[in-house]
Amino acid sequence: HVDSFGELQGVVLDLENMPLGRHLRTMPMLEGTFDHVTRLNLTLTELTDAHISLLDHFPRLRSLNVNGNSLTRFPRAVGRMRALTELNMRGNRIVLDAQGVADLRNLTRLQVLDLYGNPLGREPDIGSMRMLHTLILADTGIRTWPDGLFAQPRFRHFYLDMQYNEITYVP
Repeated sequence: HVDSFGELQGVVLDLENMPLGRHLRTMPMLEGTFDHVTRLNLTLTELTDAHISLLDHFPRLRSLNVNGNSLTRFPRAVGRMRALTELNMRGNRIVLDAQGVADLRNLTRLQVLDLYGNPLGREPDIGSMRMLHTLILADTGIRTWPDGLFAQPRFRHFYLDMQYNEITYVP
């Protein structure tokens, strides 16, 4: 994982399309942390809520991709990843409860948040995400704009996708 100047930021662990879900049931618990991993790709890995403790071992992530899995709630471990700048959770079945909204709100360094296709039930609160420039909330069942949308000045190139939602209230 290198930045735009070619400086090493950490290590990428890409497990895309590996059927982790069926293997995590029988594997022993991981020991230690993977502090050196800054980008983790778990797209289409059959990850479920029962396996989400795997994320506890990656506290220094800057980028997390869990697209196309079977998560139904916002993982508490993700809410503790304060260095995250990119979070992709597209195509799960995540419903935000009060704790999930609070955990998501605390990810103040996010630049990209993709929740496309999750039946959220509640709007996320992005009011403290000063650097957010891409927010994808398409097909999430929300009825209004995300909380805190205009609490911060937004970039000129700010991208908000709320397609396929029945917006019934405009603040």
